[in-house]
Amino acid sequence: MTTPIIEISGLRKSYGDREILHGVDLTVNQGEVVALIGPSGAAKTTLLRCLNLLETPSAGTIDILGKRVSGPDAKGQQKHLRGRDLRELRRDVGMVFQSFNLFPHMSVIENVMDSPVNSLGQPLAEVRARAIELLEEVGLGDRIDAYPGQLSGGQKQRVAMARTLAMQPRVVLFDEVTSAVDPEMKAEILLVMKRLATKGLTMISVTHEMGFAEQVSDRVVFMEQGQIVAQGGPELIAKPPTARLARFVNAVVDPVGVAIAQDQAKDEESPEGG
Repeated sequence: MTTPIIEISGLRKSYGDREILHGVDLTVNQGEVVALIGPSGAAKTTLLRCLNLLETPSAGTIDILGKRVSGPDAKGQQKHLRGRDLRELRRDVGMVFQSFNLFPHMSVIENVMDSPVNSLGQPLAEVRARAIELLEEVGLGDRIDAYPGQLSGGQKQRVAMARTLAMQPRVVLFDEVTSAVDPEMKAEILLVMKRLATKGLTMISVTHEMGFAEQVSDRVVFMEQGQIVAQGGPELIAKPPTARLARFVNAVVDPVGVAIAQDQAKDEESPEGG
């Protein structure tokens, strides 16, 4: 029997008069790996940020781990977790960002230890042991005393992942974590994510890595213009059910080939001689 860990219903997000999310419904089960894909501007990151209230929803409901995160009160006003409840939510729902967000003046191990020690008050020796274990798990056991400025982009992202995991979250949100690293480094990060998936961690990943979506995720969710327009198993990547999804997948997998094909099509449509 599957156990829902995240339940989203009718989620909307507006900035002034401009609505970004248009009534999103999504359920994520315990231990499920969800790949969130779609073109730029689809509001994938906004959806992710609403889950831990880095963005506050304008309407709809979010329930995580059986607790109402955001939803209307008896008067219809949207209410969100605050104070201690919000801190607990962000402990349970960790997030790894595109831009690493490491403290440059702290060593690798200090970055990983910071929140468990200073936010949770956990014992220093216990946290250090856990941090070393996590850094070894992400392949950086030999760099614990290095500083962020001495690391490659892929190494920084793996430190950021270890830092998030140090809080022992039950859900981890990944926001295009390979977008700011060199292509050669992407494989290292994706392999770490694959290992995490095999351990039963619930994960939602905004990604343009179709290989990861197809080979690692349990479910693929395709968003466009602030709505979920298709979802299903990873076979959606190999056999897209709609022409629009097929175009998106092809453009991501082979952007140069798609651009050439489109240019050739334009040439064929144009009258000879311009």
